[in-house]
Amino acid sequence: MPEIKKAYVTVMVADLDKAVDFYTNVLGLYEDLRFGDSWAEMTAPGLTVGLHPKKPGAHPAPKENHVSIGFEVKDIRAAAKEMEAKGVQFQFQENEVNILAFFKDLDGTHLYLTQVR
Repeated sequence: MPEIKKAYVTVMVADLDKAVDFYTNVLGLYEDLRFGDSWAEMTAPGLTVGLHPKKPGAHPAPKENHVSIGFEVKDIRAAAKEMEAKGVQFQFQENEVNILAFFKDLDGTHLYLTQVR
């Protein structure tokens, strides 16, 4: 089993700034982290909601429910290797902030592992 450090629910949004305003000023969450116009982490006790703009081709985002669940792991390569041995298929993406490994559960729910650099 991968050693999970933190879990995320990612919400795909049309306008990141407006979404941050809604989650902070309407729902009362706290903006904990921001990476320009690519990502914002909104926190509440026991929950981190990641806001990510809908950008065609940015990553394999869910097409219908616009939600995915992410799990931060200590070693993404080791976790992926272990899960691949159990039949999970990944699509990797790397950037200056983190490494992402996208996959689906048995019902098609979009999930991902992330390792922060």
